[in-house]
Amino acid sequence: EIITSDWSSDVCSSDLISETDTLRLDNNSIIRLDNKITIHIEGYADFCPKDTALITRVDGTDPKGVQLTGDNAAGTFKKLRFEYASLKASGKGIDVKHCTFTLANGKLGSGAIDLLSGKSVVEHCAFISNERAAISSGANTRAGVTFRYNYLYQNSTENGNRPQINMGAPGENSTVISENIVIGDPITKIGRASCRERV
Repeated sequence: EIITSDWSSDVCSSDLISETDTLRLDNNSIIRLDNKITIHIEGYADFCPKDTALITRVDGTDPKGVQLTGDNAAGTFKKLRFEYASLKASGKGIDVKHCTFTLANGKLGSGAIDLLSGKSVVEHCAFISNERAAISSGANTRAGVTFRYNYLYQNSTENGNRPQINMGAPGENSTVISENIVIGDPITKIGRASCRERV
């Protein structure tokens, strides 16, 4: 089943999209997440509006974000703006292009994008003033990524000795980090990139 969001909506409960379903975000949608809310997707996330769409918070709240979970979860994210919310993914991997992530609060993971497994692609995106890393994966997980042509500006604003790109081991996958612009100054404790094993 394809579930379509083509409206502006406040999400006040943590929803689950099942493994056999697709959640599609249509053009100019505005999704406002309430306090501690996560949209869980076990199936496929088709977040590819023609022009743009926004995932943000209900004013004054601290949402978590969008989480792909389960072995078969996957998704495509293009031309989106994430504000105050993160994207976390396990499963087959995600394709993220021409998106902006800003002011993510770190409630869902260690980065504005947090990868747990699979092989993902993140290209032509902007990461601006997120509390934790722009992109990360766990020290005990295996997630590969191609991370290219992105703009990173003053992420890890909590200044917690965490680099803006903070990837663990890719396992059977590979991690490629190239041709990104990374600006940290004046935040003093952060680095540009950390990656275990092959880069």
